[in-house]
Amino acid sequence: MIDIVSSVQHVTALTAEISTASREQSAGIAQLNRTIAQMDRSTQQNAQLVQETGCATHDMEREATRLAHAAARFRLAAPPPDAAMEVPRAAPAMAW
Repeated sequence: MIDIVSSVQHVTALTAEISTASREQSAGIAQLNRTIAQMDRSTQQNAQLVQETGCATHDMEREATRLAHAAARFRLAAPPPDAAMEVPRAAPAMAW
């Protein structure tokens, strides 16, 4: 009879350990699911930002082309012959 009681107590203890391990595993899986969901949201946000950046880049290219065409209409007078030979010189550095 003592052996039966001892065995039942042992089975009860094992069942309690299994129950505790199951709860811990469930909590770990829940945390993993939250982390994966956050990573998925971040990935989607990054993809959207990449798409927006691509559109903005395309718009800027079109605007740069339009501005280049507009600027091409302007003509500057040729500089005087002597001005082309003059090279501005940097001011000498001051020693402190």
